[in-house]
Amino acid sequence: LPAQYGYHAAAAVNAVTKSGSNEFHGDAFEFLRNGDLNARNFFAVSRDTLKRNQYGGVLGGPVKRNKLFFFAGYQGTIQRSDPATGTAIVPTSDMLLGNFTAATSAACNGGRTITLKAPFVNNQVALSLFSPAGLALAKHLPAAIDPCGIARFGAVSNSEENLGLARIDYQASAKQTLFARYYIAHLEQSSTYNNNDPLTITAPFVSDNYQFFVIGDTYLLSPNTISSFHVSLNRGSVVKGSPPFFSAKGLGVNMTPMVPGFVVITATGYFNAGSNAAPPGHVQTTTPQVTEDVSMIRGAHEIQFGGNFIKPIENFVINLATFGNFNFNGGITGNVLSDVLLGKLNTFQQANAGVAYPRQKYFGLYFQDTWRVTHTLNINAGIRWEPYFATQTKYGYVNHFDPAQFAANAHSSVYPQAPAGLTFPGDAGYPGNAPTFDRKADFAPRIGLVWDPKGNGRMTLRASYGLFYDLPPSLFDYQFSLNAPWGDTITRTTPQGGFDDPWAGFPGGNPFPTSLGKNAI
Repeated sequence: LPAQYGYHAAAAVNAVTKSGSNEFHGDAFEFLRNGDLNARNFFAVSRDTLKRNQYGGVLGGPVKRNKLFFFAGYQGTIQRSDPATGTAIVPTSDMLLGNFTAATSAACNGGRTITLKAPFVNNQVALSLFSPAGLALAKHLPAAIDPCGIARFGAVSNSEENLGLARIDYQASAKQTLFARYYIAHLEQSSTYNNNDPLTITAPFVSDNYQFFVIGDTYLLSPNTISSFHVSLNRGSVVKGSPPFFSAKGLGVNMTPMVPGFVVITATGYFNAGSNAAPPGHVQTTTPQVTEDVSMIRGAHEIQFGGNFIKPIENFVINLATFGNFNFNGGITGNVLSDVLLGKLNTFQQANAGVAYPRQKYFGLYFQDTWRVTHTLNINAGIRWEPYFATQTKYGYVNHFDPAQFAANAHSSVYPQAPAGLTFPGDAGYPGNAPTFDRKADFAPRIGLVWDPKGNGRMTLRASYGLFYDLPPSLFDYQFSLNAPWGDTITRTTPQGGFDDPWAGFPGGNPFPTSLGKNAI
């Protein structure tokens, strides 16, 4: 890549939007996919049920001949399908009466008989030992259709996408042209939850909305010098979630969900209740950008210089384990479903919401020269100055671990209760609200040559060298917000209080909601 391009060390793609002209032109289209029109795949039991319609069109023409032009386009995509059938293993009526004989038989376990661990005898469990929360969960699960606990469920996932584009071009004079372009993309994808069965929550609803606006000015400064100036603003919003169903607290679990109405319960190899539930969360981005490029022809040289400034502003609120993640794996009693009904947890995890408000700055300047040395040799050379400005976080939710400070048993003055070696914004030597320091002296030279040794255009030799810098996306810094004391993800293994009281025995008791004061742990 020439020095004109930076920001990321990867390929560059330039796309040009069509413009209107002095004549009206347009077209319309429709693409249809429907399983009713397809033959059945040889190995499939039935034809596919996907229904997909993609349609739209474009139109361009004059507003004022030779002066003002427009171009517009639209594309819509609607996708529908029949419910995808899923299979799970859930408690049967016999299990709910304490009889696990069928569930542990060879017929239900691939030819292997399972014996529940002591103190249980003959694969029978006393009802008095059942967990109230485990029994409450069983009421929300679908009914088994056989003695092994097989249950079937269907999950529908439909989506609708709309894309729109509008562009205006204005010929201000023989030397100056201007354009403005607006592009919008919107996607709505439904949740798979059927408002009844938590096993159907295999995907959340998604509402994505992106808008892009740019104004460009191209000015001919002289017959051999041209300026291209752009100002743009991009805005994005990604909202994910699921309709609320029930919470662990609603099952009788002694805990405080940070977001009510949700829970994730995994019975390894048997069922997942709410495993892809997504309580309301969002990612919002606003990115202004200014770019200037000047190109000059001077004899055998095409000289270019310019720069760009970008300032991404992002807001994240993501709930990963705020409502509690519960896992049963059968390791305690020998059977996963008996673990569930007895409330014998394998692991339990809870966290605060992940909240991050990163702010970034990007600035780059470049100079390059394409030099036609002879009719057989071209040289492209340039340099880019691309200083690194560390991502700043609005609330300072970042930290750093220093092994030397850990060895010296040094503690933070901001959070004295934090483990040794951890430092935070406000501690001596910390780079503000950023996870790293700035780097200003980042220069990226580029050089390439093309040589036609015979001068007949039938063979070329090429060589190049370039130094590139890559700007880490500010999304990377979101992970800091999951650390203690802000996100404070805590995982407990086989908690003594089990499903009904997962925080029992934890030092200080239930830590949620956590405190962000100076004495936070």
